[in-house]
Amino acid sequence: MQAPEQTSTPGLWKALSAILGQGLVAWIRGVLDRLLSPGILITAAAASLGAPFWFDLLNKLVNLRTVGKSPEPYEPPKGAGPDSSVNR
Repeated sequence: MQAPEQTSTPGLWKALSAILGQGLVAWIRGVLDRLLSPGILITAAAASLGAPFWFDLLNKLVNLRTVGKSPEPYEPPKGAGPDSSVNR
């Protein structure tokens, strides 16, 4: 593997190198690599657990389905409906 100074860089890194200097840009790239690599690995590990795992975990943490009073079953008012509004 080549050192970051020897690899080809996109136009942005070349422009930043001209403005800030090669050493500072190499330091910035090193910091970004150290910050982004663990995040990508954590995301991949979390995604590999699958949706059912996360759904169950969130349900246990939040308990959205048991919050509040259960709604009463709907009963249409007596005399309401298509038959009462139709004139025959």
